[in-house]
Amino acid sequence: MRKLFSVLTAAAVCAALLAGCGDAGNTNDTGADNKGGIATAAPAATPGTDAGDAMPDNAGPDSTATGETATGETATGETAGTAQASGTAYSAEGLRKALSGLLDVAPDAAGGSLQTAQAAAALVEFAADCGTETATLGADAQAWLDALTDAEREQVKQTWAGVRDRARAIHDDYEGSKDILADAGITADFSKLDMSGVDAFLNTVDSILGL
Repeated sequence: MRKLFSVLTAAAVCAALLAGCGDAGNTNDTGADNKGGIATAAPAATPGTDAGDAMPDNAGPDSTATGETATGETATGETAGTAQASGTAYSAEGLRKALSGLLDVAPDAAGGSLQTAQAAAALVEFAADCGTETATLGADAQAWLDALTDAEREQVKQTWAGVRDRARAIHDDYEGSKDILADAGITADFSKLDMSGVDAFLNTVDSILGL
């Protein structure tokens, strides 16, 4: 009887041990499965966040910004150089101011020759500063003349020939004109001006104002 009891007790102990081993195995298997799940699981890829999507195929220096800016600077530089080479740009307003000196000349009054020299110097300086004759010079001179009153036109008729001739003398013989220019208070050094277009300028204006 004791023997049978001992056998049953041993069997119970063995059964308990086997049950414990089974639970431990199940626990380890579950942990391994969980660890494996964590290790192999990957978050869903977000479009555009991987290395390929972050850098587009045409990535590189902004060709528009670099190319166009450089072109703009070149264009700006060339434009500035042209303006400096041609002096003050011609304008109809500038011509009107230069011609207005004709209305200040009183050829038969005292000091008329000095007034003539002043008006001539103004025309020569304007013509030299603007360069060669412009396509609108004749039309602009005609517009100035048309805007004058009858009395002013009569004065231009009386003064233009003297002013024209003095202007041509300044152009053709500056050294011989220095004394009259000094007496008239003209300080400009005409020898330093480019007067290559002055003669054509005077001829064009004379065709309008010569009446």
